[in-house]
Amino acid sequence: MGYSYAVLREYVKLSGHEIIIISWDNGQTHFKPKNEKGITNYARSSFSTDKIYNLLAEVKPIGIYISGWMDKGYINAVANYKAGNKGTTVITGLDNQYVGSFRQKLGSIYFKFKYKSFIDYAWVPGIKQYQFALQLGFKKKSILKNLYSADLTNFNTMSTHSKRFVYVGRFTEIKNVQRLMDAFKRINTKQRKNWELVLIGNGHLDVEMQKNKIEGIEIMNFLQPPELAKELSKGGVFVLPSISEPWGVVVHELAALGYPMILSKNCGAAEVFLDGNGILINPMSTDSIKNAMIQFMEKDDYELELMKKKSVQLSTIITPIKSAVTLFNALMQ
Repeated sequence: MGYSYAVLREYVKLSGHEIIIISWDNGQTHFKPKNEKGITNYARSSFSTDKIYNLLAEVKPIGIYISGWMDKGYINAVANYKAGNKGTTVITGLDNQYVGSFRQKLGSIYFKFKYKSFIDYAWVPGIKQYQFALQLGFKKKSILKNLYSADLTNFNTMSTHSKRFVYVGRFTEIKNVQRLMDAFKRINTKQRKNWELVLIGNGHLDVEMQKNKIEGIEIMNFLQPPELAKELSKGGVFVLPSISEPWGVVVHELAALGYPMILSKNCGAAEVFLDGNGILINPMSTDSIKNAMIQFMEKDDYELELMKKKSVQLSTIITPIKSAVTLFNALMQ
């Protein structure tokens, strides 16, 4: 994703190393990676497992980062390369929250048997992911923090005050956007006090959402980071009612712009970016979402301004530089 490049750029500046990326090009994201100083991109569709291995053998990297375990061809190439090149550090990203389910416990056993032998570090964004890494067999000294950071070059200006609730993300069931719309609809016109609901993104629910919107609800298409930052500079209260949200870099982005927050209790990023600047909600309860919005409608400008400043303060806890330093220190050990 675009925010990943903020960390990679800082790493290139810090280390002077070159970064090569092989990324999926299957249309799952609208972000289009571009080559830039120190960073070269390749499309996964142009690489077989053997070709990935051959690239590794040619480049002889000091480190390999695996963003997930879904791509078996990539995993196999890395495992085979590591077998003959013990000096290369292999790091896996891990953003799944540990919930102690039977599936996770079973998966942990499989991971230890199948993958753990060739992976040196787990890189996690938060506490629940840290707990999962422990479950997977990583020692505390082999767990890196600050996996994700917002690109604070795009999201670095305090937004203005605006009477609107803003959602940014995919239009899918897991993001709970339809329940969010229903919650807003249940607030009577007098209570709304001219507040609006703005939803920015795209997904397969877009057509149905357009049909069900009412006056006071605006639906906008996906925006690239610079255009998104410009739109968000208009201000408002950020709402993320996801049924499942392992982390949520968008929370960091909106905090950096000074947005007060209404966040799902299942949002991982709430552990860092929600503290005196918003409300935690039950995403399965329309009333919980509705009541949180009403609470914000009843706040005066002074209260909202304090929350805006608190959000900006919290946004500095994690930065691209801090994430880049974490990666650099792991690779230089």
